[in-house]
Amino acid sequence: MSQARGQLSGMDSSERMLVELAEQQHGVFRMGQILDLGLGGRWRERRITDGRIVRVHDGSYRFAGTSLDWRGQLLAAVWAGGPRGRASHRSAAALSQLTGGRTDLTELTCARWRRARHGGLVVHETKAFDVEDLVVVDAIPCTTVARTLLDLGAVLRPAQVEYALDDALRRGLVTMDDLRALLRRVGARGRNGAGVLRDLVETRAPGSSAESAAERKMVRQLVQNGLPRPVLQFEVRDAGAFVARVDAAYPQWRIVVEYESYAHHVGRVALVRDNRRRNQVTRVGWHYLGVTAADLAEGCVSVSATIRALSRSVAA
Repeated sequence: MSQARGQLSGMDSSERMLVELAEQQHGVFRMGQILDLGLGGRWRERRITDGRIVRVHDGSYRFAGTSLDWRGQLLAAVWAGGPRGRASHRSAAALSQLTGGRTDLTELTCARWRRARHGGLVVHETKAFDVEDLVVVDAIPCTTVARTLLDLGAVLRPAQVEYALDDALRRGLVTMDDLRALLRRVGARGRNGAGVLRDLVETRAPGSSAESAAERKMVRQLVQNGLPRPVLQFEVRDAGAFVARVDAAYPQWRIVVEYESYAHHVGRVALVRDNRRRNQVTRVGWHYLGVTAADLAEGCVSVSATIRALSRSVAA
């Protein structure tokens, strides 16, 4: 906004107000705001002709010399999408700083997009809008975290959606009840992304989420190897007394599975702490399995085989 700021002395009060308004909106403003300030359509055409303002999308503009970041580009596109336009999918994920979000493209949902597509712009058209799915983040209308997770299922692999889900749960941005309510309301068969989110919701314990990318990878590999999804962030108890909180567990087989990061499990203090936890868990009759980066590199094949063997011994 530096160039527009430098021209303030030559502007009337309405133009100065427009500059200040654009500064609050990531460098962009829209036609309705021009009219609200009493500047009018002729002022717009005159300023476009003399190069003082530049059209970003239909109905959205910036002052010449203003460099827009991804938020400014996104807001301008959302406005061009009409009154129901909103940032969605990977752009909405980026606004919420979710895993899977992208700032190198502009992605939105609107009723109808009239301009030709161009590089970096992804538009999803729909006439189905619920006010419950709309929030404003950093002055940009966008989908809620819950709806964003559903939409991500249409553009990302299931593993990436699961990472975003765990990220949102861990940070308290959404709850499992929020997701179940969303699926009941809009998760009809055939809706893009609903199937992916439904599978993730139905295959996990309420409120549980992995705390690191390595833990998420560990859980996914166990499931890919044919094992049921473990209960995450499980509390091992003995006669009601707390023993330990562990990364993952199969309570039905009394098996604990912990990811042992080299960074957090080295040194004398860590060794004493880890041995004490392991001993406490095994003392009350649980099997303890540690998973390392080397195990992840081989797809947790050996760990999965050990879990199966232990499960059979319990069932025998």
